[in-house]
Amino acid sequence: SRQGLAKPSESFPKNCDSTFCRQDRSMKHLTRLISFFLMLTGCYGSAYAQVLLNPSFDDSGSTEEEPMAWVRWGEGFRRVTDWKPIHSGAGQLGYDHTAVSQGGNCGIWQDVVGVQAGKKYKISLYVMADKVEGARLPPNTLELRLEHADNGQQSLLESKMIPMITLPTDGTWQEISIEGTTPSDSLRFLMVMTPLDGENRGGKFKFDDVKVELVP
Repeated sequence: SRQGLAKPSESFPKNCDSTFCRQDRSMKHLTRLISFFLMLTGCYGSAYAQVLLNPSFDDSGSTEEEPMAWVRWGEGFRRVTDWKPIHSGAGQLGYDHTAVSQGGNCGIWQDVVGVQAGKKYKISLYVMADKVEGARLPPNTLELRLEHADNGQQSLLESKMIPMITLPTDGTWQEISIEGTTPSDSLRFLMVMTPLDGENRGGKFKFDDVKVELVP
C-alpha cells in the first residue's frame, strides 16, 4: 500500500546543523565515494551491483550504538551486541519499546548504491520479537518504506505497514520485505517505527541482515 507520510529526510532546512543533517550530508558524500569506487572497479555496467553498507549492523559509527553507514532519528533504534540471539555477525539493530519516552515515530535509513532507473528491487531483513509480558503492549506499526530522489526531494515509491502485534514471539526469526521499481538512479530504504501511545509500552525487537536484490 502507498502512503504519503512525512518524509524525515525533508524535515530540516538546507542550512540545518543538527546531528541528523550532518549525518545526511555525510551519507551523501559517502554514497558518492562508493559510486566512484564501483565505477573504478568495474562493478557498474552489466553486473551493476546493488550495495547496502553494514547490512548486518556489525560495525559501529561515532558511538557503539550508532551503526556505521545508517542514519537514525528519534528514540528507539540502536546498534546492540549483547542482545541474544544474533542472526549473524557480531551486532544487530535493536528496538526497546520500554525505553521510548518521546512522542512521534523514530526510524533509520540508508541510500542503496548502484541502482538503475526502471529496475525493480527487493529489500528484505530478519526480525525477532520478544514476548511482551503482563499488560504491556508492543509498538503500533513498523513501516518498511522505499523512496527515490526526485529533483532534489525524496519521493515515496512504496510503503508496507506491519502491525507489530502480528509478529510471532516464539523466539524465531521472521523475514520481512518490500519491493519497488525506481524511476531514477536512486533508492532509499527506511524503517519507521510508530510507538504505542501511553505508558504501558513493552517489548524488544531485533533486526539483522538487510539484503537488497534485483527482481527479474
